[in-house]
Amino acid sequence: MDDIPSARGERAARNEVAFRDLNENLVKQLRATASDTAGFVCECSACTCRRLVDLTPEEYRAVRQDPMCFFVVPGHERVDLEDVVEEHAGYFVVRKYEVVASVVDPE
Repeated sequence: MDDIPSARGERAARNEVAFRDLNENLVKQLRATASDTAGFVCECSACTCRRLVDLTPEEYRAVRQDPMCFFVVPGHERVDLEDVVEEHAGYFVVRKYEVVASVVDPE
């Protein structure tokens, strides 16, 4: 039974990493200044989520400094899998629990 929550957390983390990969490709293509915003895909664990979060490239990079952190639309956080570490207008930054570190940050 103890493996069920762990497996669910790993599945959720894989979904979040997939959204992160989409956003990484977007930020590489941006030729925007720090004040320009772009619509980044919410990095929540719901594989069907298509909500966008307006971030500047600098805001995006600030979240990325910690590989365990993701940004989500408010209300998309999962308190059973992550902690909200920052609240901003339009998005929250969440930090995954260490139990899924090998999925989120395999290096």
